[in-house]
Amino acid sequence: MAVSNIAGNSTAKRVLLHTATEGKHGTAFIFSGEENSGKNFAALQFAKVLNCLSPKADGDCCDGCDNCRLLDKTLGMLDEQGGQQYPHPDIKYVNTEKSQISKELVREAVSEINAFRGVQLKKKILIINDAERMNAPAANSILKIVEEPNQNVVFMLVVNNTEEMLPTILSRCRRIDLRRASPADMRKALQASRPDWDAVQIGEAVEFSSGRIGDALRYKEIKEEMRDAASIFMAVSGRQDNVEAIFEAVKHVEELYKREKEREKKAKKTGIARIFLLDIIRILSYIYRDYMLEKTGIKTALRPRYGISLSDVRNYAPGKIISILRLLERSGADVEANANVGVVFSNLLFQIRKEGLNI
Repeated sequence: MAVSNIAGNSTAKRVLLHTATEGKHGTAFIFSGEENSGKNFAALQFAKVLNCLSPKADGDCCDGCDNCRLLDKTLGMLDEQGGQQYPHPDIKYVNTEKSQISKELVREAVSEINAFRGVQLKKKILIINDAERMNAPAANSILKIVEEPNQNVVFMLVVNNTEEMLPTILSRCRRIDLRRASPADMRKALQASRPDWDAVQIGEAVEFSSGRIGDALRYKEIKEEMRDAASIFMAVSGRQDNVEAIFEAVKHVEELYKREKEREKKAKKTGIARIFLLDIIRILSYIYRDYMLEKTGIKTALRPRYGISLSDVRNYAPGKIISILRLLERSGADVEANANVGVVFSNLLFQIRKEGLNI
């Protein structure tokens, strides 16, 4: 894969290739955009472009030299918790399951990447994922780094929400914005990345993901979770108020969580169950957003994506949907912080019910 394989985003691709071929391209970058919009993939391809031993005429990476293969291995082959399976002194990827990225974690990563001269790469690479989760001390330590850069290290922040970043950090980094891709660009990207998928599977993934390439690539994995999320949605937001159905939905989530914990135990890996819960919450947020789009006449999405009829859903005002989306966001943060699953989902679903009943 190369910069050319980024789904859509012609402007971002042009900026990346132009930046890489500049004599002085700087050392600090922010890759920003919605969750699952392809930011990590774009950062990886940019790292390859900066280090490729046989770049193409347009500046893109060859995707076959020793440096390209090294970066694909160390940044493209992560474990289920999103950590590096194959550490290398020239490459550091910071990702944590904790709700905040600490100053200690940032300092350790910076110390490790600066400890030695480059072993293989032209430019050493340091990437911090979900950088908006840095706490204040961590953010201030990053500010010092971008103000006093190591010219041998290219520093990349992957950010879902730039509003949560210090303005002083934003002003000192070159920003690469990743946006949703068009259906045509999504199909092209999936045909290249998932050659074993047929036209029907690709079409379903494109329809569900709404331009978010990360969701499209995981579509086969999360189809069952989509059904679970749709069932939870109808239990709490169906036209008929049904408290018993809400209790059943909470019980179902707890049972599914136990199943995922068993998978963790068998696989001897942590994080599988937490990722499952975050997927459920994320898909629920997609359903409520699609409800708003359909209710306002912008797009029909509930039935083709989730098998839900608008006529079977409670009537929510736009402000109520916004409140529900905030509830989902807070619940996701609670899951990240390892809160009790039953308590999180019980509180979440009954608060959504409250919004629907105007209590």
